[in-house]
Amino acid sequence: SHEALSFIRTRKEVERLIEALDGRVCKVVCVLREAESFLQSWKNQLAKTGHATSSAHFESYMNTDPDSWIVDWEELIGAYVGVLGREAVTVLDYERETQNQGSITPALWSACGLPESLRPNHSAQWLNSSH
Repeated sequence: SHEALSFIRTRKEVERLIEALDGRVCKVVCVLREAESFLQSWKNQLAKTGHATSSAHFESYMNTDPDSWIVDWEELIGAYVGVLGREAVTVLDYERETQNQGSITPALWSACGLPESLRPNHSAQWLNSSH
């Protein structure tokens, strides 16, 4: 699990990821946020780690413009589906799941097929906020 995996956009990149995982059977769970919120969060993370928070180059990981490739969710999902197949890719809506369940954890837990009896109890709503 890592948000940098959301930078994958081509079949070749997914194939190299699978290769790096030594041929293991892979299922992917993508948690998508509302684009504006994600870009603001990413911009804050870039600033916190000493990176520039914008770039004139469209393909840069520092492109935080509203039309950034970073929030082209169709392309992201398409790369994984193109290699692994639709049945191996689950997509979750961060805002909806957080609103409905108080945390993204229950939906992720379920999507990963983990036993409910071992799921941590999250009673408070946890939003990835920038405050």
